[in-house]
Amino acid sequence: MGRALVLRDVEDVDRMVEAVADARSVVVVGAGFIGVELAENLVWRGISTTVVERGTQVAAPAPLDVEMAAPVAAEMPANRLISVCRR
Repeated sequence: MGRALVLRDVEDVDRMVEAVADARSVVVVGAGFIGVELAENLVWRGISTTVVERGTQVAAPAPLDVEMAAPVAAEMPANRLISVCRR
């Protein structure tokens, strides 16, 4: 079942937790700090997670510059996270 949820406040978190209770896979749109943190938590729950970012790197444009974002992106597969960024 596909549906889109937004994350703005605590109530959204509660809805998300309920919505992913039986999920096997999830796509997180946005690879900023919140998106990456959310993705990590989904993986910890055993959910296959893909992060999609319209920019060219994770945590762009701020707070991470290219030199800092590269190690974060490189570490994502080691934590069972798939990231897709615009090239």
